[in-house]
Amino acid sequence: MLILTTFEDPEVVRACMQAGAHGFIGKGASTTALVEAIHAVLRDEVPLSPRAARAIVEGEQPSRSQPRSAQELGDLTSRELDIVRLVALGLSNDEIGRRLSISPATAKTHLRNAMRKLGLHDRSQVVALAYRVGLG
Repeated sequence: MLILTTFEDPEVVRACMQAGAHGFIGKGASTTALVEAIHAVLRDEVPLSPRAARAIVEGEQPSRSQPRSAQELGDLTSRELDIVRLVALGLSNDEIGRRLSISPATAKTHLRNAMRKLGLHDRSQVVALAYRVGLG
């Protein structure tokens, strides 16, 4: 489910994401951005408008199992850290693959491993964590 709305209020964004939305973009997005967001959802990614991403980042409360500082990311490999940084910049697995000269499937595997180690469940949580610990 991809949410397209004029309401990018933090409470609305969080409620939609908690209800199972796979992406959230503002109504002012261009046709190209909307098509890209649809394709991103089909690739199992989480497209977010800048305002929606900010709402998630500002509203994300760390659980006891989630790292609260960059030092607690020590279990990640250097490649997994690279992937987390690039996800925080909003890059897709295809874009990450091109940037790091790896396949999109390899990027996805590294991201999945990082998320497992960090106790995260989706890309929006990766973005929120990266910003919280200064990686974004």
